[in-house]
Amino acid sequence: TTSPAANIPSMEVSGLPDMSRRELGLFIPLIVLVFWMGIYPSTFLDLMSASVEELISNYQLAMATAAEQVTQIAEMPVTTPVSGLE
Repeated sequence: TTSPAANIPSMEVSGLPDMSRRELGLFIPLIVLVFWMGIYPSTFLDLMSASVEELISNYQLAMATAAEQVTQIAEMPVTTPVSGLE
């Protein structure tokens, strides 16, 4: 038969206490939150939808403006160099 300490990788670790009530009090709500986010993600995604839509709108506007500026630059006539400055 093997002793319970045989399953512990190090004797240093075997002396550590289990989680305290304080640690469990912090850890259990985090576990519940992680499961809630996985099962019902719309709870959190709905809160972010307005800001994400605004971000996408700003991005599309910036891309359209940049594309317009590139088109304007591409349509500019090429000027010939002034003689004597070459």
